Amino acid sequence: MSGTSFGVRALRAAVISHSRAPAACGAAGTTVEGAARRCSAGAGCMLHRRRALHTSAAAGNGDATGTSTTPLNTSAASSSTVVDSGDGRPRVCILGGGFGGLYTAIKLELLMWPRGKKPKVTLIDQGERFIFKPLLYELINGTAQAWEVAPPFAQLLASYPIQFVQDKVLEVQPEQLLTDGGSATGGSITLASGGSIQYDWLVVSLGAAADPRGVPGVREHARPFVSLEDAEFVAQQLAAYEARAALGQPPATVAVVGAGYAGVELAAVVGERLKGKARVVLLTPGMEILEAAPAGQREAAVQALQSLGVDIMTGWKVTAVESVAEAAAAAAAAAAAAAAQPSPAAAAAAELADQQDSSFQQPPISSSSSSSAPQQPVYPISPDAAPYTVRLEPAGPYGSSTALPADLVLWTAGSKPASQSLQPFPVDGRGQLQTDPTLRVLRHSRVFALGDVSKGQPGNDGSSAAAAGGQGAVYPATAQVAFQQADYAAWNIWSAINGRALLPFRYQHLGDMMSLGATNAAVALPFQLPSELTASITASPLGPLLSLAGVKFGSGQQQQQQPAAAAGSGDGVTLEGPLAQLLRRAAYLYRQPTNEQRINVAASWMQQAADAAARLAAEASASSSSSSADARR
Repeated sequence: MSGTSFGVRALRAAVISHSRAPAACGAAGTTVEGAARRCSAGAGCMLHRRRALHTSAAAGNGDATGTSTTPLNTSAASSSTVVDSGDGRPRVCILGGGFGGLYTAIKLELLMWPRGKKPKVTLIDQGERFIFKPLLYELINGTAQAWEVAPPFAQLLASYPIQFVQDKVLEVQPEQLLTDGGSATGGSITLASGGSIQYDWLVVSLGAAADPRGVPGVREHARPFVSLEDAEFVAQQLAAYEARAALGQPPATVAVVGAGYAGVELAAVVGERLKGKARVVLLTPGMEILEAAPAGQREAAVQALQSLGVDIMTGWKVTAVESVAEAAAAAAAAAAAAAAQPSPAAAAAAELADQQDSSFQQPPISSSSSSSAPQQPVYPISPDAAPYTVRLEPAGPYGSSTALPADLVLWTAGSKPASQSLQPFPVDGRGQLQTDPTLRVLRHSRVFALGDVSKGQPGNDGSSAAAAGGQGAVYPATAQVAFQQADYAAWNIWSAINGRALLPFRYQHLGDMMSLGATNAAVALPFQLPSELTASITASPLGPLLSLAGVKFGSGQQQQQQPAAAAGSGDGVTLEGPLAQLLRRAAYLYRQPTNEQRINVAASWMQQAADAAARLAAEASASSSSSSADARR
């Protein structure tokens, strides 16, 4: 304990020292433009912007406002008054307290503002907690606590003069419309509680919601995995399935629909917890999982899922999720009606129902492969104990419809922007707000959008370049995109208020991280190495050591290719195993929204590691004592 306490004190001192240290990115200049132009880190260096802003404010405007007051936490029941700064300061309203919204609010407070220019920031969110979504999986395997994954907004904002309003947004109305449909001034926001909030500048970061994609029964019988309540519900269900297995009852079946990052991570942590106690099935219409992921990361995921006993079913499309009880009741009613009034049509319907009942079978099981025909069933399953039925059709031209009985259906197959209430703003076919390269909503110069609800336009310099045809920048729906956009949104609001030039958003991909269990992960680094170099490293004495540590180059398919075929190509670098999980946890620790939360989470994880080490030492000691006793006998 003493060593752990010393480590925590050292970490606390280091974080505080880092937060107080001046920015040092090797650039000179006393203006914002000069700093951004000379900084080797590029326009995205917020630390240098803060330094330049401090210099500019001190030189031209005297002192900068930096007062801090206790934030006002307004609940839905008491938010009927119009929020006004009351002192002529700009009013910035942020919709959504996810990564984009919360980090934008905090960054606005951290910037140095000229006297009288610092805005009054209001953050609106339906929930009372910030959800660190990449860590929700840790609640399933017990490697994190709820307060680490979902801290209350009141706690996070306690040291900032940010007003938090817990409510739902019903409507956003710009105050003054231009002839082109845009707004020259601010506007107002109507809340579900009946209140309204006025703004001068608006940031829309409402995130995304689960999308049933029109599949019948998904909304009623499937469970998404996007909130603290979802994670707690899943953990409770898994505990019940563990208890069922302990009593010798038939094992449960958990179906995870969707094999992107969210589906694979969820299937891995569920499979790890229920290994040998229940069946976990991963469903995807694609012919392989993680179709958009690097090959090395995809191979690591397949190996991990197979080792955990997860059945990977590729090439199957979910057409419906039904309640077995509802289906049985409907069938009984139909049979009763047919018996009361026999007719040729009723007889045909009854015969069809009997055929459907007799054809109820487990769907084929397949691994990630290039075969277009689904494989044959492997494990028989009795549908009697399962409360739900997942109806499946082959995604390809081969095979026939079938069904999968399931005790729990987890839906990760789709999401949609949560922007239904933002009718005044231009959106695309998916409901994403259309923005220019600076993240401003088109024709609305005082409104910024970021995260899952935004779709950018390419700039003249190639910034925010579109992924398809130049029709809009398509960024992955990940936390790192929201992190980076929050930096730009805060800076561009500062620039707009102070009459400075806005910066076009430039996304810098930092790799992909994925949890595959409590001590296992796969991290795809954001660069490639020449094939000749990786071949040399692999053949050197260092190669086996790197492989043992979980460092992999390229993919298995690339390694099986002839050298001539792979010449001149690049190999991706993937970290697997405990090292990757350590890197993942360290990255998310760094990304905690405040220093206080970062220190508290670090202390908790260090204590957890110390406890695990103590348990291992105790087990080793007990094993050694037992061996010594056996030797003496």
